[in-house]
This record gives sequence, C-alpha cells and structure tokens, in this order.
Amino acid sequence: MRSVQDMFEVEIIKTVLWGALCFIGGFILLLVLADMASCQTIPDTPQPQYLRSESQPSYTTKTPNARARSRVGLAAIAGAVVFEQAAAIFDATETERGLRAGVAVEGNTFLVGSHPSFKALEARDAMYVGLCITPSMLGYIFHRNDVLFGGLVAPVTFGVKHIYAAQQWRALLGGAKPTGSELQ
Repeated sequence: MRSVQDMFEVEIIKTVLWGALCFIGGFILLLVLADMASCQTIPDTPQPQYLRSESQPSYTTKTPNARARSRVGLAAIAGAVVFEQAAAIFDATETERGLRAGVAVEGNTFLVGSHPSFKALEARDAMYVGLCITPSMLGYIFHRNDVLFGGLVAPVTFGVKHIYAAQQWRALLGGAKPTGSELQ
C-alpha cells in the first residue's frame, strides 16, 4: 500500500509534467502560427513604369527568403532540444542505476528529493527545457536571430551539465570515491 507521501509526490510529478507539456505544446503552436504568418506577403505598391533605355541601368534587389531563414532557426531550436533531452535521458538513466546501487544520492534535489525516480527526473528536466528555450522561441516568433541563436546557449549548457553528471555517476558506479556533494 502506498503512503500519503508517495501519493503526494506522484501528484506533484503529474502536475509538473502536465504543466511542462502544456507550456511546450503552447509554444509549438505559437511557432507554427508564426511560421504560417511569415509566409504571407503583402504586395508591393504599384510603381510607375518608365521606358528603359540603354543609358539607364537596371537595378534589381533581392529580398531574403524569410521562410528558409525561419526553418533554419526552427531546426536549430529542435537540435538543441534534442541534444538536451538525449543528455537528460542519459543522466537520468545513470542516476537511477547509481541510486539502485546505493553509491550516492541525487545532488540536485529541487522538486524531486534525494532518491528520485526516472519519471521525476524527466519531469523536472522537461520543465527546465521549457523554460530555457523560451528566449529562443521568442526570438523565432519576433524574427530576432540574435536572440534566437543566443538563447540556444541555455539548452546546450544543460545538455553538457547532464553529460558531466552522468559521467560522475559512472565513475561512482565504477568504484571512484565520492567528492562530497554526493554524500548528502
């Protein structure tokens, strides 16, 4: 029979997961709508037609392909999120193995405690990735490439942090001594 604390933790995990999924789903919907809106072009005002002679040069201007640019930004966001989530799954798997072996406890106890499950770790990481890609999504929506690509630093940094943490768990499972933060 489950204790009240276990049921409470499960409800917290469900709430965080649903919130993160709704947050990410809402932004994906906004991205799709923004992409559709960027494809609509307003026709130029009619310009008077003049007779062209050999002495008058013909000037043409190129406008950047906004749709291609937005696809590159969307691909960059998707790549950063995939990298972060792959690293988070790697970290959560190693964390779960380390907790089962009893070599240490989870160091980042925010929302999950010192002995979290795989689902709890992934729920917390889904919330983190939703928050850390917000600047990039806003940059995508408002066509600000500097904000879009600058904001990708956060998910990549979280991915690198997850890889580093998973390597620490592997070292602990391999027999290395804890450094201190793992003993709490």
